[in-house]
Order: sequence, then structure tokens, then C-alpha cells
Amino acid sequence: MDKTRRYDRQLRLWKAHGQARLEAAHICLLNGTATGSETLKNLVLPGIGAFTIVDHRLVAETDTGCNFFVTKSDIGQPRGKAIVEHLKGLNEEVSGRWVNQNPETILDKDSSFSVSDYSLIIATQCSSEMLIRLAANCQEVGVPLVVCETAGFIGYLRIQIQEHTIIESYSGPNEDLRLDRPFPTLTEFVQKFDLNDPDSMAHGQIPYIVILLQYYQAWQRNNPEAPSMTLKEKKVIREAITRAMRHPDEENFEEAAKNVLWALNTTQIPPPVREILENPRCDQLTENSPDFWVLARAMRDFVQQEGDGMLPLSGHVSDMKTDTANFVAIQSL
Repeated sequence: MDKTRRYDRQLRLWKAHGQARLEAAHICLLNGTATGSETLKNLVLPGIGAFTIVDHRLVAETDTGCNFFVTKSDIGQPRGKAIVEHLKGLNEEVSGRWVNQNPETILDKDSSFSVSDYSLIIATQCSSEMLIRLAANCQEVGVPLVVCETAGFIGYLRIQIQEHTIIESYSGPNEDLRLDRPFPTLTEFVQKFDLNDPDSMAHGQIPYIVILLQYYQAWQRNNPEAPSMTLKEKKVIREAITRAMRHPDEENFEEAAKNVLWALNTTQIPPPVREILENPRCDQLTENSPDFWVLARAMRDFVQQEGDGMLPLSGHVSDMKTDTANFVAIQSL
């Protein structure tokens, strides 16, 4: 089956970049318990690249009552080997292998096991002493460690990770119009339109961005000291725009009225983004710094030196009710 069809729903969530990261991952499970097997199943189904199970035990009858990835015919066989075969049957794109070794001894000097060979370590039913050693090894090489256990309806999950950064660009639900801080070319463009134009055809082709900005500028002239528009004032403007419609089919005025509440917000850097830009990691760049912090530093420099305290403007504008000439002009601003 084509990967696009197989992974259609998850690709909508994390896109091709996220799927590529997943397919490059090699996961190691210590002990093929029911909890560990189920956890690994949820990584095999979306398409990790490979997995390894380290387990020295044989399948017991008690395993068949709680682990869906062993059967009665597997009793007496290596547990890790049986689980690998059943998990591989869920997704032929994923490779799996079994290491016949006691997880408690994998960190001994004579062991060939190395945590740096894996993208993630999942540990179940390991002793406290072994987990302490394992955590130290994972921390040293920067490999995430997940420790999980269950007992009936009770379970716990512990995660150790140095830092996890994600760079993924996507468009939000609304355009970044910044009508409270319009750039000069947008202001010049908006001034070319007359909301009282007697030509009904031209009136029905005025872009909703123009309508909103002209109403916002009128509000600013009447409220020069107000820092921002209140919700009540936005509703008043929405009602005024609705009344300005000359007939029910003027979709451009409908668009303007529909977008009043978000489009006339005060432009600011979101607090989570500002927290990243102010992080000391932006000042401590080295040749080994992750791309995330290099980009964060570049973003901060732009905000401080060129952006007038604001983030870069994407320039993306969705389709709207207007003629082709107006839409192309807006896109080229």
C-alpha cells in the first residue's frame, strides 16, 4: 500500500517532515512485557523505522493472559522473538529484531549494547539500580528515556529528556493582517477605495481587508488615546459594516463583518514565542547548537533590528470576494 494512503490521517497531523522523523527512528524496548509491547505497538503502527527488543525470558502461560503479542503456541519460546514476529505483522514497512540478553546486564562492560544506537529507550520492569545507571547513560549521550509500568488499573510513566525542539512551519487559522499597525504600502492601497462609491458593482468588489482597515482607522481618529479596541467596540463596528451592505449578496461586507473580532486585535508577539526569544540559549550559540536555537536567535535579531518589535510577516492572504486586479494587488503589497 502506498505510504500516503497508509498514513493519510497522521500525515494531516504532523505532515511529511514529521513522518520522515518517525521513519528514521530506531526504538529499543527493554523487557517484552504487556505494557512494553503495547507501547511499541503504538509506534509500529504509525511507521517507525526499526525497533529492538532486549529480553531473555521465555513465554510463560501468564504472558498469554495479558500480552496480546504472544499466543499459547509461543509458550516456552523466547518472549522477545515471539513479540517481534507479531509486531512486524502489523506493519511490513517496519523492521524489528530481538536481542537475547538480560536487560539488567546490558550496561555491563562486556555487553555490546549502546544507548547511542537508538532514538529512544523504553524500559519496563527494570530494577531501580539498573534504571539509575541507564538514565545516566541516556543523559550523557542525549537519548530520551521512557520508563513505564502498570499494575491493573494503575500505571505510571516517567520521561527523561535533555531538550526536545521542533521546527515545523504551518499557517494558522487566520491571516496575519496587523491592521492596527499597517505598513505604508497597505495604507496607500486602502486609501484608493471609497466605501460610499455609488457604483454598486465596485462597492461589491472592495476587499474585506480594505473595509476593516477603513473602519479601524475611523475608530482610531475618534479614540486617539485608546490602547486597543474593546469587544463591545468591535461588535459596534461589526453591526455598522452589516448595515453598510447594499444588498444581501455583498459577500465582501459579509467577510468583513465575520472577521472583525480577530482581525482588529492588537498585534503582539505571543507569550510562548517571546519566552523562546528571551531564552539564554539564544545568547549561548556554538557550532554544535541545534538549528532551533540558531533560528530563534535569527528571529530575535530580526524583531529587535528590523521588525519594529514584531515578528516577520508571512504575507499569506487567502482567497476573498473581490476582483482579480484587487486580489493580485493585495498579494503584491
